[in-house]
Amino acid sequence: MTTAQGEFQVQLTELDEMAAVLETAGARMAEIHQRLRQADAALAAGAARPVDPTAVTGPPQEVATVAGQVRSDVSATAQRSHQVTAEHAALSPELAEDAGKLQATRDAYAEAEGRAKGGLPGGGLPPGGPGGPSGPGGPTGPVPHPGESDAQAIAPDQVSYRDKGAWPSGEAACRQYVDQALDTMGITDPQARANWEQGMVTIMSRESAYNSPGFQVNEGDSNAHGAPMADGSPANCSRGACQTVPATFARYHQPGTSTEIYDPVANTAAAMNYCMGTYQVRKDGSNLAQNVQQADPNRPPHGY
Repeated sequence: MTTAQGEFQVQLTELDEMAAVLETAGARMAEIHQRLRQADAALAAGAARPVDPTAVTGPPQEVATVAGQVRSDVSATAQRSHQVTAEHAALSPELAEDAGKLQATRDAYAEAEGRAKGGLPGGGLPPGGPGGPSGPGGPTGPVPHPGESDAQAIAPDQVSYRDKGAWPSGEAACRQYVDQALDTMGITDPQARANWEQGMVTIMSRESAYNSPGFQVNEGDSNAHGAPMADGSPANCSRGACQTVPATFARYHQPGTSTEIYDPVANTAAAMNYCMGTYQVRKDGSNLAQNVQQADPNRPPHGY
């Protein structure tokens, strides 16, 4: 490994550690938010409920004073709780956005490292940011590690966006799409097919809820920018069963599949080529779950 590649590995390790911290923080914030909402509701109900005079003994004037103070304290606490809940709700999207940016940066380094290891030009960070399903793609060109993947890049303007929702969703349908992609890619060994099927179906479940209509295009992350395309969504949005961005779909396009990004077979094959080119996944898929956490059903979801 060259010094530059060693530096890449350090960066990837650091970014993975940061991503793990963000993931843990996000989960903790979600738990806190739920508890804050429960406390908020309880305090609001308490502030609205009158104090029972019979619950406090003593002279009537003192009872009234205590009751008023209790109502005032509960109301003030409820107001503060509501404010904290609102502040937390505002912070959550910011944390998610930061996590997305971090993942996009991590993908950029991973792709650059893959190119450096393959001895290809462009071993530095690609212009304009990361390339891959989690980030905007770099320039169209040869796929890293020739021979591991038989992808042949197409021009980004050849990508079609017309047929959103034209293919069935569900786990069974997704398994068929993976099988068809494997057929097209000439992967016939039963164990290799099993490796890829388990990993890619896991990715599909996490990225698009098995190609569900409501999850076939992501307009809510940092990729959602650019001019509207034929499907009405911004150009760089992640799309399809495996949520590839158009530049990545074009760069890792599989010969023999369509240029329609919503075609699950074409989308899956491009995602497989991307995994081989960027994460050094072997063509038999034997290290897919190891190298791509999003494909590992035994580990938490993690953008790829």
